[in-house]
Amino acid sequence: MITYTYGAYDILRAKDLEELDRQMQVSKQKGSSSFGLGIFDENLCKVLGLNTPIKSLEDRMKIMQQIRGIDFVFPIQTLDKKILEDQAKKAYMHYLEVLKKRKSKVSKQFSLGYAPGTYDLFHAGHLENLMIAARKK
Repeated sequence: MITYTYGAYDILRAKDLEELDRQMQVSKQKGSSSFGLGIFDENLCKVLGLNTPIKSLEDRMKIMQQIRGIDFVFPIQTLDKKILEDQAKKAYMHYLEVLKKRKSKVSKQFSLGYAPGTYDLFHAGHLENLMIAARKK
């Protein structure tokens, strides 16, 4: 189950972040696996009678993506429930794809090794053992 909320998120005040944190906590308590955030585009802000955002949609999305607990962000052009649900699902699926690629990339770059030793007085033999261990796949 995914949960999301939405807004303009142009100027963030402490109370805005506290409310967002509260929503994330409620989401976790309800058993949600991921929390998303929809960001109003400039046209929707106009339609809703909100001030024109100072920052671009892309900048607002990048900023909000950096907040711990927000798993994915997506742009919103309408408040139609069906369209919102579809956009949230698409953004969530994209988030899962990115996670999968990131995990496979990391697992290809690194492997786990074991090089026993005390190494209290590190010397050339220790270095040689580590270099051999690093070369093996």
